[in-house]
Amino acid sequence: MGTDLKSVPIAISVALLLLAGFLGACTESAPQVEGPSSVVITEPQPGQRLQGDVVYVYYQLTRGRADGGNHVHVWLDGENYGFSFGPPKKLPGVGPGEHTILVRVAKEDHKFPGPEASVTFRVE
Repeated sequence: MGTDLKSVPIAISVALLLLAGFLGACTESAPQVEGPSSVVITEPQPGQRLQGDVVYVYYQLTRGRADGGNHVHVWLDGENYGFSFGPPKKLPGVGPGEHTILVRVAKEDHKFPGPEASVTFRVE
């Protein structure tokens, strides 16, 4: 029993279309304004004490037409944890101690137009 290789390109095309639709839906959920983008971290709160080794970052992104910001990149203590099109962003393996999260607005080409937010918290 072999795989019909003629159906593989169709399956890949369908998967890519679904992924594009999902990412577009995530991006569209953030409000858009004529001016510049902005981002605010809503959780964790400054100085908050968390339990466990997984941190979820919640943020409010406002997409700006002026600078093209449409998603964010997230750092923990200077280490890039990748991009996110919608909260929450999961940060696994966070050890005890004080930590700082940086969230930067990014454009489609993953360049940063400027807006960012940071928060310092503690894991116990």
